[in-house]
Amino acid sequence: MGKILIQTNDKTMEPELYYLRLPKDIDKYKVMLLDATVATGAAAMMAIRILLDHDVPEENIYVLSLLMSEPGVHALAYAFPKVSGNGEIVLVHNQT
Repeated sequence: MGKILIQTNDKTMEPELYYLRLPKDIDKYKVMLLDATVATGAAAMMAIRILLDHDVPEENIYVLSLLMSEPGVHALAYAFPKVSGNGEIVLVHNQT
């Protein structure tokens, strides 16, 4: 199992990589990228770029999240069209 820890800098509001540990042969696996909440998608996009830099094929990356904003889903889909994720399966939009 690998781990990527990305946190948003409070001052710059940009994602920063704090920790990275990936298996040497990660490019041979399907990778589930778990992110509890995706607001803008910036942290998830950074994580996907890290995985791509480690030769993981884009179509082998799956983004799973409990809560994804519509702009975050669109940003991820536009930047990485071959990445799969639960945002494309279920997007609940409550207009009350």
